[in-house]
Amino acid sequence: MKNQINLVLNLLLVLTIIMSSSVFAQEEKTEKKGFIGVTLGAAFPTGDFADNDVNNIDAGLAENGLNITLATFGYYISDNFGLAGSWFGGGHTIETDFGNGIWSYGALVVGPMYTTQVNETTFLDFKVMAGPTAGLFDFDSLDDVESGSGFGYDLGVSLRFNLSEKIGFMLNADYFSTNAEFDDFEQQMSAFNLNGGILFRI
Repeated sequence: MKNQINLVLNLLLVLTIIMSSSVFAQEEKTEKKGFIGVTLGAAFPTGDFADNDVNNIDAGLAENGLNITLATFGYYISDNFGLAGSWFGGGHTIETDFGNGIWSYGALVVGPMYTTQVNETTFLDFKVMAGPTAGLFDFDSLDDVESGSGFGYDLGVSLRFNLSEKIGFMLNADYFSTNAEFDDFEQQMSAFNLNGGILFRI
C-alpha cells in the first residue's frame, strides 16, 4: 500500500510541476490549459456489491447511494492528451431483515486523459485512472466500524461546458471498482456514478 500511495503522490507532484512550469512559461497567453472542479451525484452499486442474496458470501447488499467528488482535475500536455485526477467518495446503505448498515469508501486516482472539442465551449474527456482506496463497513451487529483498504480503478467520461473565461459546468459518468481488504474479509466495491458540478478553469 505504501508503494501505491507513493506512486500516486509522485504523479501528483509531476502534475503540479507541469502546471507550474506552464503558468510561468506562458504568462501572456490567455488560453486555459486545465480545470479543477467539485461534483455531486448518484452512485449505483454493481456486481456482487449490489447483490442482496444472503446465500452469496460475496454479496455486499448495497443500496443506491451518493457520490461526492471533492476535487476532480485535468491538465493538457498537448492539444488532446493530458493528465487527470480525482479525489472522491461514496456511501451506500444496507437494509435487511436482520439489520441495517452502511458502506462508505474513498479513492485518490490519477491517470491519462484524452479530450476532444465538441464546439467552441464544449469538451468531452475520456479518463482512465487508478490509485489507493479506503473503505468502511458499519453494521448493527458489529461492536466497531470495520475499516479496509485496497487499490482501485476508475473509468470515466466528462462533458464540460465553459460558461466564462474562469468557470464552467461539468457532467460525469464513471465506473469505479476496488477490492478492499478488511480485517476478516474482502469485499469488492463497485459502482456506476452519475454526477455534475462546477469547475474552475486554470
